[in-house]
Amino acid sequence: MKRFLTLIILTLIVCSDLAVAQDRPAQSVLTAEWGKSAMRNTYLAPLLYEGRQIGVRYERWRTMRSYKWTNQQIIDADFADGDAENGQHSTSWSIRAMYRYAMHRDISHLLCSRCQGLTVLIGPYAGLETGFDYNLKLGSSNNPATARFVGNMGVSLASTYDYTLWGQPSKVNLQVQMPLIGYAFMPEYGASYYETFLLESGNNGHFTSLHNEQDLDVRLSTDIPIAVIPWFKRMKTIVRLGAYYHIETMDINSIVNRYSTFGISIGWTWKYLPL
Repeated sequence: MKRFLTLIILTLIVCSDLAVAQDRPAQSVLTAEWGKSAMRNTYLAPLLYEGRQIGVRYERWRTMRSYKWTNQQIIDADFADGDAENGQHSTSWSIRAMYRYAMHRDISHLLCSRCQGLTVLIGPYAGLETGFDYNLKLGSSNNPATARFVGNMGVSLASTYDYTLWGQPSKVNLQVQMPLIGYAFMPEYGASYYETFLLESGNNGHFTSLHNEQDLDVRLSTDIPIAVIPWFKRMKTIVRLGAYYHIETMDINSIVNRYSTFGISIGWTWKYLPL
């Protein structure tokens, strides 16, 4: 399994070094997110914690040298806190960080040759994700926190539709990503981190697929030029408004780890020509 994780890391390195088209601009998007969260980690407690989530996300798109593929890089970081639903005054914190590299091929002509303004992209991605959960009620115990580290390969779908808003070109974006296979580090139930790292005891590495990891990330957004406002007709700034839903569930070593978020996002998108 360690070889599989190494393969994922090498895939990320090789893909990021692939030559891109020098005459094609890159598009970047920086968004801030906030919404609701739901967390459950039966390694710490069997309770469901519901609360708030905030995050920041950066995306970068660019056409590759062959002009047939488009690459996408994503960096995402989230923080969530929640209280137990049974009113036991218990609070849990969760932090997640993720990097993904995806390559998309345009299949719009295969789906609808007459659909003007519609673009559909699909392709594989590889990514690394890490994070930890901390239970404040268990702060004085032996194991108040648990960590996770996951390497995944999956499928990525992106679609855009161009439209006009008050005479200005705009677009709607839909993105869906789902892992298919991967490798995850999760400690066994009751194993302290002293035993895990110093004594190297327990079975902490696991192959993951749809049988023990279900992960889905869905994002719907629209790009609105600020020029739609009469006072800013000369400005080229584009604002991205959207909504997102993310859920990840892992069942390893009889430990269920669930983390889901639902909220809205606002950001800024810009294009530039890299050196």
